[in-house]
Amino acid sequence: MRFLPVQAVLPDVRIYPYVCDEVNAIYTQLYQHRGPIIRQLTPSLNHLEGPHWDAEKQLLFFVDISDHKVYQYNPYDGRLTFAHIGATVGAVIPIQGTKTKFLIGAGTSLAVLTWNGRNVTSPFIQVLTTVDRDKPGNRFNDGKADAVGRLWIGTMGIENPVGVVAPNRGTLFRAANNSCQLEPIFTGVSISNGLAWSLDNRFMFYIDSPTKRVEKFDYNLLSGTLMMIDHVHRRYLTHGRCLKRSV
Repeated sequence: MRFLPVQAVLPDVRIYPYVCDEVNAIYTQLYQHRGPIIRQLTPSLNHLEGPHWDAEKQLLFFVDISDHKVYQYNPYDGRLTFAHIGATVGAVIPIQGTKTKFLIGAGTSLAVLTWNGRNVTSPFIQVLTTVDRDKPGNRFNDGKADAVGRLWIGTMGIENPVGVVAPNRGTLFRAANNSCQLEPIFTGVSISNGLAWSLDNRFMFYIDSPTKRVEKFDYNLLSGTLMMIDHVHRRYLTHGRCLKRSV
């Protein structure tokens, strides 16, 4: 089972002549000024994480962890739909070669969500494997696939009260041998976050948020092995990451 890799490619609006003038204007401004544009896309929600742009479907997927939902956002008509998972959900990744199947991290279970993109409160979910059985309260927090569809996903400790996370109880996992059996790569993690790869796939980046560090690794795309070569300290907690071409 392969998953769609992280993609940071913006939709090419020239392919979509019917796109509304407002969207055309946004992308024209972005390309002309080469700078970020921040605008509110959704109504206020609870705890949004894990955005994944699906270049094939031209749709954005993300999760609301505490509201137990996977969302789909269509940037061309502004439509927002959800699937209610019934558990904390930390990641959503489309499964390559399918139209309605997604890998999700639900609680501490890795599962396949079957969803047609319409609002639904009881979708079909097939659990593949469960981790951290000896750590009650843990949950998946972030997951991404590399350029060949290899899954990386991490857990974090119990958060009680909100904002206070039990330290060193999480693990960063890698899917072994192109399967959904997860092998631990880093243990003693507090909050797995910020997975990303350089555009040439030579480097992988990873964040354990409370350390306030962005870690950079040499990455072997063929084998999925890595070696840390650098880290950058940040003043504040670091949660997510996106890359530009100069990285």
